Amino acid sequence: LGCYQDCTNCTLSGECCSHFDRINSPVLNKEELIKIRNFISNNDFYKKISDNLFQLKVEDGKCIFYKNGKCSIYEYRPTDCKLYPFDIIKNGLNYYLILYLLDCIDSDKMIRENPEIDNLVQSVIPWIEQFTDERNYTKMKKLKYEVIKEIK
Repeated sequence: LGCYQDCTNCTLSGECCSHFDRINSPVLNKEELIKIRNFISNNDFYKKISDNLFQLKVEDGKCIFYKNGKCSIYEYRPTDCKLYPFDIIKNGLNYYLILYLLDCIDSDKMIRENPEIDNLVQSVIPWIEQFTDERNYTKMKKLKYEVIKEIK
């Protein structure tokens, strides 16, 4: 996504998607878990939430895959990671694509420069109930966000 170009030039920590003091650890489905497991040949990187929902483990408050200032599984990272700073929330019976209002990003530019966001949203649709489970967003509920659009 286009936001990572901005992250490369970040004058802040540049680690807002991998340090879990303000955000929750990413969730992933079974298919994503298998891809990562096959890539790293290790089973000790997640905790099971339900039959088809898992969460990346945290080590010292950081993503266990964040090494030397970058994601060590970038090509295999979960959709939740690919979406950030976008996200999907459920409000009532409806789902919405949102953008977290981080100090370091221009929200208009972020929306304009990420045309592939719709494809990522579509990939979540089959497991959107699990993806948007409120237990996955205890910390992120405190972040300000802008609703981009309703997901149909």
